[in-house]
Amino acid sequence: MRSNSLILPALCVTGATVWFLVCGARADDAAAPPVPALPWLHEGLQLTYSGGSSRTPAGGATEGDRGAAGMGYQTLTIVRIDGEKIIVSGRNFNTVEQGSPPIPGPVTGYVWSVDQSEDTWIDPAKLAEMHETQRLKVTKLQWKMGDDSVDAIRLDTIKNGMAINRIYGLTTGLLLHLGSHNEAAEGDMKLATGDFISMRDLKVPWAAEPRPEALRSGHSLHFQGQVTTELPGALPPPPVEFSTVFKVTADGDGWLQAEQTDTLSAPAGAPAVPAVANEVSGSSQFLGIWAGPKALAELKVGQQLDEDPVLKTKTIVSDVNPDTVSITESSSSAEIEFRYDLGTGICTATRLLNKLLHSQSTMQLGQAPAPASP
Repeated sequence: MRSNSLILPALCVTGATVWFLVCGARADDAAAPPVPALPWLHEGLQLTYSGGSSRTPAGGATEGDRGAAGMGYQTLTIVRIDGEKIIVSGRNFNTVEQGSPPIPGPVTGYVWSVDQSEDTWIDPAKLAEMHETQRLKVTKLQWKMGDDSVDAIRLDTIKNGMAINRIYGLTTGLLLHLGSHNEAAEGDMKLATGDFISMRDLKVPWAAEPRPEALRSGHSLHFQGQVTTELPGALPPPPVEFSTVFKVTADGDGWLQAEQTDTLSAPAGAPAVPAVANEVSGSSQFLGIWAGPKALAELKVGQQLDEDPVLKTKTIVSDVNPDTVSITESSSSAEIEFRYDLGTGICTATRLLNKLLHSQSTMQLGQAPAPASP
């Protein structure tokens, strides 16, 4: 999500966002916060960062220099808060060049706590107590957000030869900026930055419904799929078969953590190399491994569930039949469709269409082994 060039559309930094950064809470907050140290943190909250990375020739390069950059966005959604556990789904979106439509990329799941958030936030009380040491430089400053500025604190460290700076909102403790630079083996300077650009609430119809009992720790879902490509003016290559195993490794009230293993079919005689990723699913989430059956039963075809003003995506109910409901997130670059069983709420099929690369990945739920004993 890091970038050496700031992608900060002024329209994304709304008055509500600036209010939050100054006051430490949303203007409409009324209920007691689930995390008292971070009163702005709640289920359904989505944080959006822009960024990327680049290399520049050696010789005086600094964090603000420009090189051949890879740019994109990352969203962090609070899909569930369960006591001290904060369940976060991270999605990456890549862009070919500034202004081009974002393309959905990898998804990663996290189970954090207030004190362990991979630097996405720090308790403001702890920020206020920080002081300089031999390895840490602390600087208070005003940080520009759109047309406004907010009180912030900058922390500079050096780790394994990499210079890292992080800027947090002094009132909120939220990460506003991350920058790093270090020298590559070839002598070039590797630069990376990321910047907070917006926050918003997802209105998920099934947010109050529980996790399906079948999706508990030790249970696995087995999918079979294929990737097809259509090349304009050329014969399409043969489809690539793959399998996916979604194994639940931990669960709690309204959430689960899972290990997803994707294995592509290998040519005869070649070993299959699986790719493993950690994911989470929670009640306050679109396109998770489940959705609440009661809310699904009330949905209508064409009903819009969400619209992201930064990523330019819309999430709608794309199909309803007696046994399943399909939900699709679409943009000018891609479509992602999840089909859910109306009886259990569990995802039974997915489809990812990359409009720019003319490729499509589909997978169907196959026969799964019996759930593990409690």
